[in-house]
Amino acid sequence: MDQEEKKDRTGRIPRGALAVVAVGLICTLAVLGLDRLGGGTSAELEWTTTELIDTPPTAKVGKNGEFAMERTTLSAIGQNAGGEGESLFRIAGILRVNTNGQELPSETMCEFKVLEGEASIARTPGGRAAWPRPSNEGSVEFNVQKQTFPAELTLKFNAVGNDITLLPITDAINRYTNTDVRTTVSWASFQERVQSWIWGMPNGSGPSAALLGYAVVFKTPVKPEASIRCEATIGGKTVVRTARAVQQEWPLPEPDLDPEAEADSTQNVE
Repeated sequence: MDQEEKKDRTGRIPRGALAVVAVGLICTLAVLGLDRLGGGTSAELEWTTTELIDTPPTAKVGKNGEFAMERTTLSAIGQNAGGEGESLFRIAGILRVNTNGQELPSETMCEFKVLEGEASIARTPGGRAAWPRPSNEGSVEFNVQKQTFPAELTLKFNAVGNDITLLPITDAINRYTNTDVRTTVSWASFQERVQSWIWGMPNGSGPSAALLGYAVVFKTPVKPEASIRCEATIGGKTVVRTARAVQQEWPLPEPDLDPEAEADSTQNVE
């Protein structure tokens, strides 16, 4: 057997094997690229509407703490005629936690609950449609800063005759946090119609406010509606803030392909 056809004594992978792997990766990326252009089982859409949710003003938490719900939005697409008559809607926003330079342990829990009995949290190919993901794996805990931020939301939902629907996230948030201070996030126990996050900053927010981004997508057979409840504890003091997310413009037209994505698909075929 030629030396290049097997591992040498240094443990290096043979060049022939590397070439096979490279070709396989190129083919896989090509297939994914065609699929993302709408020619396979996925469709790239835009949110039909985005509405601002009315939230309470900034709250004082104890002597040095502050908490606010900011840039909270409800985005939706219309019901799918070819599917089960369901629509998707996303609640996304920013939580502002500020300990004003004090090392005060902080914990923020927010619960998002759909009010219609047949509604539920949408799904991705790998789990529920909520971001950020839990920042722990088994007994190993790591900061939310280490999580990869998605380029778009990949959802298991038939909107225009495809199995997968791709929708934007960077129109609402573009990162999970703006701070380098230790920040963990976990999910509360599973409930079909409720998404709950618990953010922890054991050393406070640092020299300025910490901005915590999130997004959750629900599917519903009726007009989108959900409740929001956030509880922020800073230095042992707690405040509770609530809001209601109700889609104002309804009904919405059946979702259609993003015109730019559709144009790109046509050019690619030619």
